[in-house]
Order: sequence, then structure tokens, then C-alpha cells
Amino acid sequence: MKLWLLEPKQDPTRPSDPWFRRYDKAVGFVIRAKDETSARKLAAERAGEETGDAWTDPIFSTCTQLSARGKAGVILRDFIGS
Repeated sequence: MKLWLLEPKQDPTRPSDPWFRRYDKAVGFVIRAKDETSARKLAAERAGEETGDAWTDPIFSTCTQLSARGKAGVILRDFIGS
């Protein structure tokens, strides 16, 4: 397994930006998964009001591999509530 850091790519000029109004949304994850696709899927399953495609579409988020060993699962959910 590998560790992945997922963070938003915010573009205020894009009308459909999922990070507009950053409350009730997850704004970052550290996830242990076998690959980037699996990491993005796990993040999408724990999304807030930003919708899951914010995490599965590289246009809206980054997914950077970190180094670690262990079982698959969400390590950190960074969430801003209202």
C-alpha cells in the first residue's frame, strides 16, 4: 500500500468549481491505497458537499503519493464545517 495526499485545486474563475464556498466540504485527505485511482475513490466516498467528482477528477484536485506501509483506508479527513 501507498499513502496519498489529496488536496483541492481551486479556480475561482471556473463557475462549476466544487470548492466555491469552502464550508461543509472536505478540503484534504491522506489516504492509504494501492494506487491513485483507489485513493481518489476513497476520498470521493468521504466527500462533503463538494461532491465526489471533486476528488476523482484531476482537474479539481491533486493526488500526490507519499511513502508508507499498511492497510487501505482513510488516514485523515480535513473538513471545514459551517
